[in-house]
Amino acid sequence: MGADAAAAVAIEAPLVLNAGFADGPAPNEDIESGAIEARAPGSDPAALMAFARVVGLGRGDGVRVTLFAPDGRELSRNDAPVAERPKAQWSLFTGRKRPAAGWPAGDYRAKIEILRSGRALKTRELTARLGG
Repeated sequence: MGADAAAAVAIEAPLVLNAGFADGPAPNEDIESGAIEARAPGSDPAALMAFARVVGLGRGDGVRVTLFAPDGRELSRNDAPVAERPKAQWSLFTGRKRPAAGWPAGDYRAKIEILRSGRALKTRELTARLGG
């Protein structure tokens, strides 16, 4: 591969390769195959999960996925352990079951952070609208 071709396909690792929302736990095989896309939450899902698959983690990097309610309140967070050695890929999800009163209508936000030395190196945010 020539230098121009290599530059055209180069990725700036680490990076968020896949991210989104689902109606329940998001196993890595569902994320990789794309099957997770068929499980996008409707307006009142039994559960709301935010997921991410990151690639190119270096030694000492970490990943955090946080789910926020429409009012900005943190609903759920999952922190991956800090990598003891480089990782080609890592999948992580966080979420909540539907509250007894149902999901308040509005925009739910997911924040995916790739951490280096405990600080956000890269951040990606997504939004899903639930209810009315």
